[in-house]
Amino acid sequence: MAYPIYQDTYERRLRYSLPSGSQAIQLTTDWYKDAARTLDYLATRSDIDNSKLAYLGVSMGSAGGIIYATLLQDRLKTAIFLDGGYFLDPPPPGGDQADFAPRMKMPVLMVNGRYDYVFSMNLSQDPMFDMLGTPAKDKKHIVLETSHDVTEDRPQLVKGVLDWLDLYLGQVHE
Repeated sequence: MAYPIYQDTYERRLRYSLPSGSQAIQLTTDWYKDAARTLDYLATRSDIDNSKLAYLGVSMGSAGGIIYATLLQDRLKTAIFLDGGYFLDPPPPGGDQADFAPRMKMPVLMVNGRYDYVFSMNLSQDPMFDMLGTPAKDKKHIVLETSHDVTEDRPQLVKGVLDWLDLYLGQVHE
């Protein structure tokens, strides 16, 4: 597992602020670069099987992950989006999730809460899932009886994600 620390998160907080549209697309670009550099690093590791890499994003990492995972899908085997969907605010030029979703072709698992107050099922989750360019047989939307935090139903979340990874990356054998 690799856990990139994206620009403007945790200890990488920015000290400046650009106008919202400019900063938003700059951060989207920076986050893509951070994700790509993480894959570059993993490619240098002899103990990592780079043919079995998955993207997993939570909330903002899921919503923005549709962009990064789509751009990196030639290096990933599958994507898992937890607690995500389309942002409902107007996107910055070049950063519209709906421009990327139809270009996604690899297997995608979405896991969301039915009562999500950030990414509602009708306005955010279902439209993203429906627009994915992934073949129907390779995409799945699990809806849990939770709010925005699907870890509230940890047993079902873990089962769904592990079953998906077993299906697309193969089972782990010790």
